[in-house]
Amino acid sequence: MKEFWQQQAVLYGNDVKAVNFDVLGERLEFKQLENLVAPFNYIGDLGCGNGRATLHLAAMYPEKKFIGIDFIPEMIQSANDE
Repeated sequence: MKEFWQQQAVLYGNDVKAVNFDVLGERLEFKQLENLVAPFNYIGDLGCGNGRATLHLAAMYPEKKFIGIDFIPEMIQSANDE
């Protein structure tokens, strides 16, 4: 499984294809998450992948603190590159 996600990170970087495979699915995910994180000041994303959701939410809520954690270094690098 780890090899699959490493390959996704190398092939797609910060593109939606690296983690969600579907642009519409990603938009729906973001909408759900926007409502879920609204009342909190500190948000952790375990298994953040390339950070697309975390970065989206951080842009929407700049006053909140976010941290993303993933077990694939290439995914974290993609998030950091963004």
